Amino acid sequence: MTSQDTRSGSVSARVISASLWVFGSQILTLLLVFVAQRIILSTLDPASNGTLFLERRLTEVIVGILADFGMNGIVVRRVAQHPERAPQILASAFYVRLALWTLCTLLVGVAGLFSQLALADVMLWAVYMLIASRTALLRYTLETRLRAASDFRLPSLFAVVDALLFVALIALWKDSLTPSVVIRAFVLSAIPGFAVLLAIDRRRSTSWSKASATEMRAIIGEALPVVAATILIAVHDKIDAFLVESFSGRANVGALGATYTTLGPLLAVIPMAVSYAAMPDVARLLKSDESRGLDVAVSVMKHLLVISLIVTSAATVVMPLFVDVVTKGRYMASLDLFIWFVWCAPFVALLVYAQELSIALGRQGNLLGIAVALVVGTIGFGAALIPALSALGAVVAKICTSVVGAGVSLVLLRRTLAWRAGAGLAVQCALLTLLAASASLALADASSTASTFVPTDTVALIFRVLASTVIVIAGALAVRLLSLSDVARLGRALAGVRS
Repeated sequence: MTSQDTRSGSVSARVISASLWVFGSQILTLLLVFVAQRIILSTLDPASNGTLFLERRLTEVIVGILADFGMNGIVVRRVAQHPERAPQILASAFYVRLALWTLCTLLVGVAGLFSQLALADVMLWAVYMLIASRTALLRYTLETRLRAASDFRLPSLFAVVDALLFVALIALWKDSLTPSVVIRAFVLSAIPGFAVLLAIDRRRSTSWSKASATEMRAIIGEALPVVAATILIAVHDKIDAFLVESFSGRANVGALGATYTTLGPLLAVIPMAVSYAAMPDVARLLKSDESRGLDVAVSVMKHLLVISLIVTSAATVVMPLFVDVVTKGRYMASLDLFIWFVWCAPFVALLVYAQELSIALGRQGNLLGIAVALVVGTIGFGAALIPALSALGAVVAKICTSVVGAGVSLVLLRRTLAWRAGAGLAVQCALLTLLAASASLALADASSTASTFVPTDTVALIFRVLASTVIVIAGALAVRLLSLSDVARLGRALAGVRS
């Protein structure tokens, strides 16, 4: 092993360890949210759940497009590469984001007036997006200094606190739940963490005197190529809910919304955990040693796919029991939606990582190609499948679109990473994904329900989950996506997290 391999391996191991810390906290957050979702989905009827989903979607389309503005990766990269200018960068980003959010919130209000949705709900959801740990606006800006230094302890802790408060409020108000009550619970749960982060920041990221017009222009200038991609990706991500309502009615939107709100975070948790942990290191390496940085980037991408497939396979095995428990059986008739939806995760992982890596490389133009592929796929597959299959058509269309988007991402990564991401990598990824999907679907027991579950079934379920994990790891070794040293490195990172 060369010294470069050793250095790259060391950085990769640190990234894996940091990713697992972030992933662990996000999984804990998801478990808490699942508890709240069990109450929500078993209390709201499908039509009410569809209303809640559409209220969130309307706001997220408008606020997500403009207020996000593609700044997160750019700001993290600038702080990681120029730590001495962190106060100016962060304060400038803070006020750019606040101004954009104000404009977007006014647009949300106008849209709410012309929709059949509650104006107060969509406006409150805009406030939630501004301050919550699971969104990308002011809260993220306050955390950027820590994230750029690969310190994820406080952001992870406050995300868990948000989830705890949300569960507590939903449990407290379970007898009077409506879409409006659920949104108020979201907002109230985010306020304490945001307030504490503001206090801890001590105006280092929010001082108007530190903001710089030059820095604001630089951030906006770098973000502009991302804006078109952000708009297209928002259309791709949100439009299916409105298509389903047009063709199949709000109750089917409720089934789709139950799937999205329950499993949607799982699609993002793995790639975002890895990207958050990896990109500061990759950005610093690209500035000092580009070749080494690219080696690390590809190594992390391979680990990301394998980890995503392990989690997706395990989720597939337990999905029947999971849906029965989380929704109290209300959505068991829609089990196929949940099983199909979770298999978007590996492709979404590659998409998210490709986008974050493109920003770290300063090649934001790549995002436009990915976004165009996603929108064309969403509209084309959606128009073909949703009229006939309703909500299931939307989920299948999302899988097909994600596959296309992942393929485009690999092509663009090939241009950026040269031999490190050639056609052989695409074949390896495809073979491993097919193996993992086939094995996990064969191991899943669609008849598993909470009412019929007995202690001996627990042993069998654990065995099937472990078998799916072993198959993915063995498959990764067989197709040479990972080496034995990669598996050992992953094991050492796991051991480091446990210690």
